[in-house]
Order: sequence, then structure tokens, then C-alpha cells
Amino acid sequence: MLSLPLPDMSARLQRFSIPIRVRVLFPVSIPVSIPSIPVPLEKKVRAATYLCVLAIACATLSTALWLPLSLVPVLGLVAIPNLLVCMIVLLYAIPSLAYLLLAQDHPPAHVRGLFLPLNPVRNFGILLALAHYLLFLTHWLPRWGLSVARLLLERLALRLGEPGGVRPSPVTRDGESGTGETGGSGGTGDVAERSGLFDGFAKFGIPYANDYGKEMLLDVYLPKTKGKRRRSNTTSHSPHRSTRPHAPDNDPSNIPSSTPSASPGPSSSPGPRPRPQTAASTPSSSGIEMSPSTRARRRLGRGKPVIVFLYDLGILGPIKPKRTWFVLLGAKLAEMGYVVVVPDITLYPGGSAETMVRDARCVLRWVGENISVHGGDPSSIFLSGHGLGAHLALFTLSQEAVVRSRDERELARSQMRHSGRRWREKAMAGQDEVFGWPAMPPPTPTPAPYGGGSGEISGTGNSGGVGEGVPNGLRSLRVYGAEVAIPPVAGVILFSPVSDIIKQIRHESSLWLEHLSPVRRALGPSQTMCMRNSLGHLLFAAKNVLQPDKLPRRVLVIHGAQDRLVPLDSAHWLSELLYGLDVQTSFRPYRNLGHFELITELMKGLEGEYSARLERDLRDFIRDEHGKR
Repeated sequence: MLSLPLPDMSARLQRFSIPIRVRVLFPVSIPVSIPSIPVPLEKKVRAATYLCVLAIACATLSTALWLPLSLVPVLGLVAIPNLLVCMIVLLYAIPSLAYLLLAQDHPPAHVRGLFLPLNPVRNFGILLALAHYLLFLTHWLPRWGLSVARLLLERLALRLGEPGGVRPSPVTRDGESGTGETGGSGGTGDVAERSGLFDGFAKFGIPYANDYGKEMLLDVYLPKTKGKRRRSNTTSHSPHRSTRPHAPDNDPSNIPSSTPSASPGPSSSPGPRPRPQTAASTPSSSGIEMSPSTRARRRLGRGKPVIVFLYDLGILGPIKPKRTWFVLLGAKLAEMGYVVVVPDITLYPGGSAETMVRDARCVLRWVGENISVHGGDPSSIFLSGHGLGAHLALFTLSQEAVVRSRDERELARSQMRHSGRRWREKAMAGQDEVFGWPAMPPPTPTPAPYGGGSGEISGTGNSGGVGEGVPNGLRSLRVYGAEVAIPPVAGVILFSPVSDIIKQIRHESSLWLEHLSPVRRALGPSQTMCMRNSLGHLLFAAKNVLQPDKLPRRVLVIHGAQDRLVPLDSAHWLSELLYGLDVQTSFRPYRNLGHFELITELMKGLEGEYSARLERDLRDFIRDEHGKR
């Protein structure tokens, strides 16, 4: 009789593909292969995550139980081995949980299935980094929460003290009072405040782009002014403000010249007459169509400097940063007299480097078109960023500058090649006065290298073709989101910038964090893509092609010497590279500040020892550049 329990066995081993030998009563084995049923990776990750959480909970409770018992002389013989087992379980379970949450997208090529750390040294490094991260959160989150609560109470007390108390903020088309006029999906006319609690302080949730079916929002923090005193306070009262007077109301360029054919009637007002407008809107030099209020503010120079802040896009942890986290930073910079814009940027895995650059360009376009409504000067925009956000800020501007310089160079070399060929043909034909020059004898061919092959004509100026001098990586470079026109940027402020992606990945590898950080996956994941999307590689490769006038005029680099996530050498190398490209660069290192402390020192209510120095550096940088305009 045969014994074939195949149905039960296949039900138990349905997740595996192993050969099963079915034995019969006589000594013969028949191989039977059970087909495998693939399990989705998401289910495996979910099951492994639950298992890690259960193991961490059990090991933590067991550690709390065995730790005091290990101090007892007799019970210690049993407690100490169990305590060591619990610590080993935690050593592997906690890093495995971090990998399950952060490192399953785009794992290395050799990984099949779940990507988990097995090296105990790597696990110990991950635990050390996690301890630093949790220590910072426990120190910073309570202070941040108290500061936000204090800010809300201040706004509430201020609004209750005004006549009428807290009231809804009407949406008007007046550039001074409301959300302003709009121009399409990036405008602000369809934004209404839920309450008047933040009137005069900030405008939250303004859409600036609606790409890929997702609405991107930003917050605008208004400078601290009181009613009609805004204009009178813009020209004096602060030693840090530029002494250069703004354009006066009696600007001769705004007064039409008087001619005999002009109407002799007296003027209705003794003041200046505005320049007549022939159209509702006029495109600027950058291709952005400006509204009448934007043109008026740009001509009169009454706007405040604008700071666009891009937060760090590579913060470790499953919680992604949001623009609302930086409300205290916006409040502090607004108190310093600036209009602050904090947008949301598409983060990995929701988007790649191209998506991030396009978001940054959309933000700059919105600022150029609409910031005058909120009291900002569209001609005085300062783009700033922190960490990977600083890399995105300067990379967005440098990419367009490199592509434009390359195209202009290739166009010029093409024209030179064409004109050289014409001159050569006419000169060899014996024609005199070609292009105003006397006829020259025909050029002689130069010997080929090593005496072989056809010779190259000397004096052609085209020995290497049109793309001579352009590295191969730059020939295929394109601008991400080139259809989005951006206004000129007066300066760039970089906080702890990531200058080179490859060097940053190597630094993270020394900390055992390269798989947990989104830098490689967001800007790669291949090495070629990381080099293409690297700011340092881009500028270094284009140093012989790039035209300095297409880069921002001035750059301020601020870095903390105690930064463990982004090394200080990265910022110093970037400042030296920019200085070599004829960009006015200021490098400001701070001895006792880390990666996150550099930003928290500039938050309202979280000021520390270096807050005054940071404010002074920002004021000097913006004043020097804004005063030239």
C-alpha cells in the first residue's frame, strides 16, 4: 500500500519550493516538487516589523527584570546570562527595525528579499546614532512645544487686545491687506484665512504648484510692522539697514517729459505722475509675467528682502519634516525684518532629484510673481537651505547656469567653426581682403601623431569639434523643470550644506548609516546618477565652461564644527570651489554647534549662545547685497 500524504504536506510547505521524496512500501523514492507561492515583499516587511517590535518589547521587559537580579550574589549566576541574551536580542532587533522602516527601498543589488543588518559592529554604530538622535529629540521637542505654545498665546493676547477681537480675515485684492491677487494655480486669491489669529504674522497653506495631481503648499511669514508705519520705517531706524535711500517719489524717470505738443492744463496734484501702462501685465527679463502691483513695488523699491528657506530633505527617521516645523524660524526671521517663505518639498520616496528641483523652481517662480503682495521685494530674493535642502538650493541655480553656459559656448564655437571654414575656403582660392584681412597662404598640414594617418589642418580652430573642452557628463546635462522660469536670486545662504554626494555617502558609510539615509536613493540610486545630481561634481566638471555671471553673486556658508551628519570639510571645500569660480563666498564656522543646533539657534524662543552672532552674519550678508540694489 502506498502512503502519499501530499495534500497536507503541500498545504504546510506552500511558501517554499523544495523537492519532497515520497516513500512507498518498497525501497523506491519518487521525487515530487511542490510549486512555490510567492509572498509579496510588503507582507514580509510587515510581518518582520511586528516580530521585531515584539522582540524589542520582550527584551526590554526582560532586561528591566534581570538587571536588578544580576546584582544579587546568588541569583546573579542565572540573571547575568539572561541579561546578556536580552542585550544581544536588542542589539539585532533595534537596527533590524530601523532597516525595515527605512532601508527596504532600492536595496543593494546582491540583496534578495529582506534587507537586514547582520554585522554586530554596524548594529552598534546604528544604536549609537539612534541614541544621539533620541537625545536631541528629548532635549529639543519640549522646548519647541513650549515656544510654539508661547507664540500662540502671544498672538491670541495681541488679537484680543485689538478692537473687535479675533475676526475672520477677508480676502481682498488690495496688495497691502489681504491674500492678494492671483495668477492661476500658483496664486493666492483662492486662499482664505480660517481666523484672524495670524493676521499680520503669517499666511499658511498657500498653493504654489499643482503638479502630478498633488497640491504643494508654502507659508509666508510677514515682517513685524504696525499698520501705516511700515513705509516710514523702511528707510531709517536700524544701523544694520542699508543707508542707501530707496527710489524717491519724485523719480525723474517716472515723470513724462514736457514738450510743446503736450496739453497745457495744470497737473491735478503737485506730486509725480505715474508712468502710463499700456498693458495689464508685462513680462520681465526672466520670462515671468508681472502684475501691475509687482511692477510698482519693483520700481519704487519699497519691498523687504525675501528669504526662501528649504529645510533638510535628508533627516534620518521615519517622520518626514514639514514646513510647519519651522514656524519659529519664520517668526524669528520675520522679526528681523524679512519676508520668509517656507515651502513643502516632495521628499523621497515620493519624488526623485528631478521632482525636488522642479519644486524649488516652482517656489521661486511663485515668489517672483506674488511676493510683492506680501510686502516683499521680487528683486531681492535670498535662497537658503539646510543640509540636503542647501544642496538643492544651490544645485537648482547651478544646473541652469551650467547648461546655459554650455549652450552659449557650443553656439559660439559653432559660429567660429563656420566662419573659419569660409575664411579658409576663400583664402585658399586666392581672394584678397577676406573679411577685411589680406589673403594668406594656404595652411600646411601638420604631421599626424607618430607619423601615421591623415594630417590635421593647422589654424582651423576645430581640432576637437564643437564640444571640445566640454566633459562628456555635461554634454547630456539638462535642466530639471526647464519650463518653469525663475527670477534672479540676489544671494544664497547655506546652512551645513552637502557639497558632494559621493563624499557624503562615504561619510555616512563611516557612521554605518548609508543604508538608512535617503541621500543615495533620492539622488541616485546608481553612482552615475549620484555624480550627475551632485553639486560638487557639477561645478568642478564645469569650471572651464561655466560663466560666473550666471551664478548667484554672493554665497554665505554657515557650518557647525560639531556636525556629525555633514562634515565641516564639506562646507569648506564648497566655499573654496565657489571662490575659485569668482563667486563672492563667505565661510562662517561655529565651534560648538551641531547639525540641528545651527537652525534651532535661529528659532524664536530657542535662542542660545550663538543666536546673536548668527543674526549678525545674516544681517550683514543681506544688508550688503540688498544695499547695492
